[in-house]
Amino acid sequence: MARGNTRNSSTSSTTAKTSSSSKRTHRSRREQAATRWASACSRRGSSSWAIYTDFEDQLGAEDTIDLPGFTAPDQFERFRAKARAFLQQHQDHITIHKLRTNTPLTASDLAELERMLLTSGIGDAATLQQASTESHGLGFFVRSLVGLDREAAKKAFSTFLDEKTFTATQIEFVNLIVNHLTEQGVMSANLLYESPFTDLAPTGPDGLFSAAQLDQLVEVLQQVEAAALGR
Repeated sequence: MARGNTRNSSTSSTTAKTSSSSKRTHRSRREQAATRWASACSRRGSSSWAIYTDFEDQLGAEDTIDLPGFTAPDQFERFRAKARAFLQQHQDHITIHKLRTNTPLTASDLAELERMLLTSGIGDAATLQQASTESHGLGFFVRSLVGLDREAAKKAFSTFLDEKTFTATQIEFVNLIVNHLTEQGVMSANLLYESPFTDLAPTGPDGLFSAAQLDQLVEVLQQVEAAALGR
């Protein structure tokens, strides 16, 4: 009987160690993604940084605070819906076309985006500022609503795919990135370690690509992001 309890205790200890090791491995991969993203931004002189933390939130009592210049969540979501509908109807506009085809925006393009949304009556200056702040740029906000043209997304990875021979699984992984960019417009490298990417590669892209190849993937994502910054 005593030996049986010892085995149970040993099994429990092994399970706990395995779980702890899995968490450390997952955290390490997320940190690697953040490092690659920061390195890519640094090489291109971008001021856009992604910072990830792994803290557990301690929730207390809820308080409602009104912030000047920020609309209520439900009002902002209505603004997003109206803006999406308006922009979808104006995809032939040169600035929207540039966003969808991954053509780098200029400061004048961003000013035109702001003018379009303001004169349409969809939102006021404060709402547009909130959209720009929350999305880390007005170009990002608009791109998230109109998406990226699929051919433009595929073209962004054409050089990466043409220079090497990849397995069917690796190509499918890249196609998942293309799908995300087509729907969402931009993508953080951190998402490579989440579903649906981990459905295809449970250990993340590190299990599919070499470190150099993964750095190139991140660079492509950073280039797609830079095109919407408007510099």
